[in-house]
Amino acid sequence: HTVGLEHVAATITGEPGSAPKVFRVFGFLNQTDSLRVRDVDDGSIHRCADTCNSDSVSSGSEKAAGPLVPAKGLEEIGFRPFLLGVFEFDRDADTLQLFDVDPWPSLPPDVMFPAIRLVVESNYGADYTCLYRFRVYTRRVV
Repeated sequence: HTVGLEHVAATITGEPGSAPKVFRVFGFLNQTDSLRVRDVDDGSIHRCADTCNSDSVSSGSEKAAGPLVPAKGLEEIGFRPFLLGVFEFDRDADTLQLFDVDPWPSLPPDVMFPAIRLVVESNYGADYTCLYRFRVYTRRVV
């Protein structure tokens, strides 16, 4: 699986510091799904309450994207979060950047998550974060 993050080119944006920098992606599975999520809890499942609300990494011109909102909603109706990866968008590279998600050995390689959560943790220095497009691919895009 692959995710793509897209931002306006730094040469044409009015505020290049608004590009996202560090972000996390979570996939959610319903406990009633045929995968029987409780059976794959091998101790490596990341609970969103622990990882979504961690302190943002901040150094140099990097700025926190804003207060992190507690991850609620999906968990309250029986979904379990799986951390698919922590990534860094390079605002000086291509406007569309692709990132391979971390594999979960305890899940089938073709698992389809019915819900995805994107958490932007920091940007390049602006008071706000601007995101043009977020994409989720089930197969690696060439």
